[in-house]
Amino acid sequence: MTKPEVTFKGFAAPGYCAARQMYYFGYKLTLLTTWNGIPIAYDLVPANTDERVAVESLFDSIRGCTIYGDKERLYRCRLAASTG
Repeated sequence: MTKPEVTFKGFAAPGYCAARQMYYFGYKLTLLTTWNGIPIAYDLVPANTDERVAVESLFDSIRGCTIYGDKERLYRCRLAASTG
C-alpha cells in the first residue's frame, strides 16, 4: 500500500463535479468567511458528501451572524438568512 492510500483510507471518497464532468477522489472544503475573506468556520468532508449537508453542520457553530449565499443553497438547507 502506498503512502497516499494510507493517508486517505477510510475518510476520503470519490466525488463527481457536474460542472466539469469530472470524477475525483479526496475531500471537499466547506468554508464560511467574512466579506473580507477571513475564515470563521470550516469543515473538511469526504468528496461524496452533499454540499448542503456540509453547510448545515457549519451553522451550528456560529451565532448572531447574517448568512449570505446563493438562493438555491440557502433554500435547500431550509435555513433563515440569519442565525440565532
